[in-house]
Amino acid sequence: SLGDSYTIGTGVRTREAFPFQFNSYIPGAGKPEIVAQFGWKTSDLLDALGSYTAPITLEYVTLLIGVNNIYTQTPFSVYQTEFPLLLDLALSYVGDDPSKVRVISIPDYRYTPVGRDFSYPGISDLIDSYNDYAESVATSEGVEIVYITDISRQGFVRPELVSQDGIHLSGIAYR
Repeated sequence: SLGDSYTIGTGVRTREAFPFQFNSYIPGAGKPEIVAQFGWKTSDLLDALGSYTAPITLEYVTLLIGVNNIYTQTPFSVYQTEFPLLLDLALSYVGDDPSKVRVISIPDYRYTPVGRDFSYPGISDLIDSYNDYAESVATSEGVEIVYITDISRQGFVRPELVSQDGIHLSGIAYR
């Protein structure tokens, strides 16, 4: 699993993070391999993957990245340049088989108690733009996108979907 704080499950117990929940559905799967950190932007993930060597061809790869590009107001052009590179790397880890890669959409943190206080007008539209771009790149490579943005936008009406830290998804939302 490649990404950022949403990938590692910030705000939830390890077993509730989506890589661990996903692995629980794969017979015989071991512990998931996670290359992700809190606060990572696309450039941080690219840097980390520059020295990463997959131990073998991996069974599946997920890619969820971009929220911190948005949060730090990094120019969209950076995401447009770096996301395709990250997707190419993800594909290389599974022998270039697009059926073994899933791009996870960027959650909308505006619909959380913390996000309500520090997001700015238009943030949801910007998240949609990033997700639309990621979907177009993924689709062109034959990779499916798992769209979780809608569930993240239920955070005010379904508070159980927000983790205790008040900004990330809960284990229920990841499931």
